[in-house]
Amino acid sequence: MTWMSSNPAEIAYSFGYYRELCPPILRLACLDAGFAPAPDGPTRYLELGFGQGVAIAIHAASNEGTFWGTDYNPSHTAHAQGLIAASGAPAMLCDNSFADFATRDDLPDFDIIALHGVWSWISEVDGQIVIDLIRRKLRVGGMVYASYNCLPGMAPLLPLRNLMKLHADLAGSAAGGMAASIDGALGFARALIDANSVYFRANPGLEAKLQSLAEQGRDYLAHEYFVPDWRVMGFADFAARMEQAKLSYATSAYLLTHIDAINLPQEGLQMLATISHPVLREATRDCLTNQGFRRDIFIKGPRRLSPARRWAALRTQPYILLTPAQDVPAKNPGPFSDATIPDAVFAPLIAALAAQNYAPKSIDQLLAVPGLAHLTVDKLHAILLLLTGAGHLGPAQTPSAETVAQCRAFNQHVIDNNAVGNSVIAYLASPVIGGAVPVFRVQQMCLLGMQQGLGDASALARYVWQLMSRLGERVVKNGEKIMSDDENIAELERALGEFIAQRVPLLRALGVISSA
Repeated sequence: MTWMSSNPAEIAYSFGYYRELCPPILRLACLDAGFAPAPDGPTRYLELGFGQGVAIAIHAASNEGTFWGTDYNPSHTAHAQGLIAASGAPAMLCDNSFADFATRDDLPDFDIIALHGVWSWISEVDGQIVIDLIRRKLRVGGMVYASYNCLPGMAPLLPLRNLMKLHADLAGSAAGGMAASIDGALGFARALIDANSVYFRANPGLEAKLQSLAEQGRDYLAHEYFVPDWRVMGFADFAARMEQAKLSYATSAYLLTHIDAINLPQEGLQMLATISHPVLREATRDCLTNQGFRRDIFIKGPRRLSPARRWAALRTQPYILLTPAQDVPAKNPGPFSDATIPDAVFAPLIAALAAQNYAPKSIDQLLAVPGLAHLTVDKLHAILLLLTGAGHLGPAQTPSAETVAQCRAFNQHVIDNNAVGNSVIAYLASPVIGGAVPVFRVQQMCLLGMQQGLGDASALARYVWQLMSRLGERVVKNGEKIMSDDENIAELERALGEFIAQRVPLLRALGVISSA
């Protein structure tokens, strides 16, 4: 058996970033749930199955500590190692199988072990290897982040996924490759609908799900749905596996899950209030919300914080805007209901967060603002948690000189490669939040022009258009490519004018670009 025999190695994984892998986000989630998080100092972090390595490279650059990782695909590892080499961050990435990695004699004890989605795609044998590795190499007090497909939300999809995988295996075209086999499987599933399938009629949401899958990139589908092992597990079963490694469930890494009012009806909240056992409570919550994907944090030897210690830590945690002030919405949608921040609170809060050139601010600092002084600590914390969960705020840290330099080198590497068409990474590293900030291709080209002394939108638009023209690219507006040079330049000038005025000051505050 070769390393390729059980994985869709023909198609590389996507270049995405997943925020819940970020160490400061994991620490905030634990702190909000009342658990002592992993230490704030240098972190020993392991990511199992890092894909193209975008997340681990950004986290290694933007956080103090040492980062380890392994991914079965050597092309993934080569790409990730290139990102690490560009930043100079301390990291050890390899293409070991989980079995080989677990037998290494140079592994330290880790503070954080992370698996984004990997659990759903590995065999039972590899799953047990992972559990044993966690049991042996996660230090006491350390945390595991694991996201995985779960019941009951994924239950209707399971037969359809299995049928599409079977079609790809038995009727797919070897000559056409994996992408053609996926296209054929999607078409076969559509034919099942046209054949008046009772299965689809009994599960009315499946047709929309199939349409959504058809619109996804084939690289994503290959690794998400067409792997040999595709496991869907209920929370209680997964928690039992974590117990084998001496881990206990702590909380969700997805911060919006912490806000019950937007996730559950009143009747559901009342039902959960009667359940004290954490495993039964979470399993019940999944049925109330029809959960199909979980993002869990488990801790080895969890330590409950007293209310006083929890609030002392939360009050001094600084936050920074990730969205320009004028673009932050007062209304944030939730799975069950929307959360709307009253204007009397929202306006002074956003103004305070934007003040001093977007400098990070803690709850205690914000409560000193006249328009916010009437708020209680827990009320302000709930609002900040909502905006953080929605992606408009980030928990901030004081970056070291090393992480600032590493992020600067990483970002320059990504920007330079994007400008010549050698990269599709749409994220840059921020040492202030210890994570990624989305910056799209044209915006990165604009930053490159600014480095060369171009300052106004008109000059930058012409510079970016030259780079795009060399790559044969066009601006897309309203779903259609703009063809004429003058119209492309005009649209770029408009878009880059907004970027320079609204996003560049924020990127400076986040340490993504130099403040000079």
